[in-house]
Amino acid sequence: MATLRIIQDWEKDNDYDFDTSLEILKKIAIDDYTTFMGRSAERSEGLDEEYFQGLINEYAEKFVISPGRKYVKLISNRSVWGFVVKKDSDKFKRGDILKAASWNAPATNKARGNIFEEYSVAWTGPHYL
Repeated sequence: MATLRIIQDWEKDNDYDFDTSLEILKKIAIDDYTTFMGRSAERSEGLDEEYFQGLINEYAEKFVISPGRKYVKLISNRSVWGFVVKKDSDKFKRGDILKAASWNAPATNKARGNIFEEYSVAWTGPHYL
């Protein structure tokens, strides 16, 4: 039992799991954008499929993970997509997904999910409460 506790503590402090979970979150947002653009393409007559693929590629390229001291900021193009908590605190636990209140700060009223659990987000950001 003690060995399991040591492994759990190591995994909690290991950034590999955190970084991988952030990449999965990024992929989910990009996949949601791809689905959105697919529906737009279906409704748009005369627009080239390459046009929509270019928009998808641009969204994916401009989706940036920017680590900070307390939070990881997720930037989509030139807007803050949301924040992810880096370390446990009194109010939030590691991996909590937060909406953006401003360019530099998350909305700290409530987490919108956690990257280590089941969550729901959109290409536009974490869902509202």
